[in-house]
Amino acid sequence: MSVLIAYATSRGSTGEIANRIASRLETFIKPVTCLPVSEVQPGSLPSYSVIVVASAIHAGSWINPGHCFVRTNKAVLQSKPVWAFSVGMPPTDEEHAAEEKAVAASLRKDLPDLRGHTLFQGAFFKEDMPWWMGMFIRFIPKERQKWGDARNWEEIEGWADKLRNEVKALNKS
Repeated sequence: MSVLIAYATSRGSTGEIANRIASRLETFIKPVTCLPVSEVQPGSLPSYSVIVVASAIHAGSWINPGHCFVRTNKAVLQSKPVWAFSVGMPPTDEEHAAEEKAVAASLRKDLPDLRGHTLFQGAFFKEDMPWWMGMFIRFIPKERQKWGDARNWEEIEGWADKLRNEVKALNKS
């Protein structure tokens, strides 16, 4: 059973999470391929048994490369078991839950049979912010700004283990 993890990242955090999930899956499932969406070869998707798609979130939505990958490959993705994860920095638990739900609903427009979606906290440092974004950030109250590495590796590995079990169950059926 072959697995593809295809991700869109802007500053590397999503790619690091994707690679951690791939490493965790590889202990029980082979082969696992983990690639940025820009490196996934056109026409290669049918050769994978399972696909995981992922993207960084900016302003509550997947970044363009992630959206384009799903839309461009929608027909193949609809014929496969697909899971998804997103990486963002919502400042509160309440906003985290709302964003996770909204992104999943958006993905299900193209992937109605999506097996599951989760939102992980990412890493975002003030110095990585484009200069023009700084113009907008100064109007956001300090308590609503979130900086640093908020990734929870135990949560990420737990999700990878759950995914592994679900993929293994597919293989048995």
